[in-house]
Amino acid sequence: MRVERNNKDAAYIVEQVLKVKLCAPFEGLCIMGEDDFPYGVVVFNDYTGENVELTGVGRGCWTPKIIRDLARYVFCQLKVRRVTARTAVSNEKAIRALERMGFVREGVARKWFNSEDAILFGLLREEQRLVRI
Repeated sequence: MRVERNNKDAAYIVEQVLKVKLCAPFEGLCIMGEDDFPYGVVVFNDYTGENVELTGVGRGCWTPKIIRDLARYVFCQLKVRRVTARTAVSNEKAIRALERMGFVREGVARKWFNSEDAILFGLLREEQRLVRI
């Protein structure tokens, strides 16, 4: 699997799966398999220079190499101080994955996903252990 920049496809997949509308500017990355099929996507939006929001969709594509590549992108290329992520309170797989990557629960956004609450996670540059900076 490899990470490939592709704003159009990444946005389309996130919008279809999560039933949201993304507004530019954002950066979309596709996680491509050997068959050139996107098995996952990540969209980074609300970039402030200090923080970027991460939205990810996909299954079976979050290998340690892919996670390190994404961390390298946000902390080394974008040079952010923190990454913010949200997931539905019912998405136990995503919650476990974010916590394994070092994200810390920071709060709850009530009714963020239609009628479902979301858990807000943050990963600080100095706390992350994914890439050497």
